[in-house]
Amino acid sequence: MQSMPWMRKRGSHRLVHTWLTAVACLFLLDPGFVSGVLNTKRIHASIVKGATGDSNMQGGMPEVSRRTVTNIFNVAFVAYLACLLTRLPLGGYIAALGDPSANSGSGAETWGIWRQDPGPRGVRLSSFRELEANGNVAPADWKFDAADWWLEEHGLIMPQPETPLPPGKYVVTGDREVISTLTVHPKDAEGSQRWELSNGAKLHDVTHLPCRSARYTPTRGGDACSPADAISSDFPVAPGARMPFVKGCEKQDYAVLFVLGLPA
Repeated sequence: MQSMPWMRKRGSHRLVHTWLTAVACLFLLDPGFVSGVLNTKRIHASIVKGATGDSNMQGGMPEVSRRTVTNIFNVAFVAYLACLLTRLPLGGYIAALGDPSANSGSGAETWGIWRQDPGPRGVRLSSFRELEANGNVAPADWKFDAADWWLEEHGLIMPQPETPLPPGKYVVTGDREVISTLTVHPKDAEGSQRWELSNGAKLHDVTHLPCRSARYTPTRGGDACSPADAISSDFPVAPGARMPFVKGCEKQDYAVLFVLGLPA
């Protein structure tokens, strides 16, 4: 899965929050550090001293001014790192089923979650025979189920997600503009779980389009359903496109949601 497209644009309010968070962290570590950066009088005095030939000149720039520039760079760098951290799907990846235009619905009992990115733990189609020869145990130490297996957009065989998705609240995004709180309710008397998104968000809004995933199971006729029959040239799959069919298999496409926060 393409899980880290870090450099897409967020809203200005999120950037301001990131900067303030970074400055606050630096202030806790070293109050003098930040106050030195924010003291404009000190910066001005440094420039004046440099222009008048102060003895503290180093390489044509006053010592205080050099330190100030370094501090500003450090603040910017920490803010950049903070911005990256706010965009990482640290809570995992949800495999969801539903109407892309829906804000709420039922059926969350069929959803699942990967606690870590399943892509790097996947097995290439070209290595499927090796996987079989190893007792269906992948190098990343997960078990391949020949009757219920998953592919991602690059043609990697993935571990199954954990199912069902535990009830609770999840902060989710499609790594575009929308961030929403997904509420998954406990099962009702019939075993169904309802779900809903906050802020009027639709399921499509919080779907990460470059990540494609599908579940493959044998057809009702009992035909063989194997990754060996997948066609390598069908991959990679374009963002937002359907995953390819595989001979002898029933296919179910799932939307992938990045989880920024765990249940509350």
